[in-house]
Amino acid sequence: MFLIALFLSEATADCSQFYSINEFNETLDSMSYSFANRDIERLTGYITQSQEQINCLNELTSPTLSVRYHTLRGLYSWIIQDNEAAISSFSVVKQIEPEASISPLLFPEDHDIHNFFADVNPAEMELLRVAPHTEILFFDGREMIYRPLNAPTIFQIQQDNKIVFSSYLTAQDELPDLQSIREVQQQKEEPKKSQPKIQKHHYIAAVSAVLMGTSFATADTFRNQYKEDGHWIHPPSDMTEPNSLYFSNNVSFYSSITTLGIAGYLWWKHRKGKRQ
Repeated sequence: MFLIALFLSEATADCSQFYSINEFNETLDSMSYSFANRDIERLTGYITQSQEQINCLNELTSPTLSVRYHTLRGLYSWIIQDNEAAISSFSVVKQIEPEASISPLLFPEDHDIHNFFADVNPAEMELLRVAPHTEILFFDGREMIYRPLNAPTIFQIQQDNKIVFSSYLTAQDELPDLQSIREVQQQKEEPKKSQPKIQKHHYIAAVSAVLMGTSFATADTFRNQYKEDGHWIHPPSDMTEPNSLYFSNNVSFYSSITTLGIAGYLWWKHRKGKRQ
């Protein structure tokens, strides 16, 4: 259980950067280019980069892209003379796509790798012992509750149309504990839920308060500059400015009353909706 928790903490660690399928595909292009140029050093770097990208994918991979990735991983294992890992990768390739083959652009048709690949049997599938709740499980881009047996897989979990977990699992890796993943996801969502949601009627009420304040300020200016108890303090030679203040005061006052009414109506609708 400790090993599962340790693996889970690494696989679900906060990613400093999330990757799209296009970015992942570009890395596979670089891997293929490195194969064609027999640049093992660069290829090793891209292998590491591709696995980091899988662990931080924010999109669902596809069976076709998974076949391409497992093929490249198998070829890399074969080059470094890890035949067991190569067979493991090729077996899942054949399980996903029985008619798959190695491109002659990577290795000539008379190369030994083609015979090696042809002798590999498709991976068997193992039924999961635990069933998902609201999650949708994907293995190599396929929605299913079966995992390739003794073979690597790109394991992803989708919830609410979002990828909440993504990882490259080797043949030896156990399936992560789904309950632990749920708890991690809940912890990520809790800060968002705890933040108070400002409703529309809050904004409109604030606008109403500003307009009401403007109305009182305008009326106060009018009173201080021109009239007190209905008598002129400084009789204006031109009524343009007093009339303008009077008009502005009316606009602000009645606008504040209107927006306050709208805010009250939206508040009533909000409360009514929460009761239903």
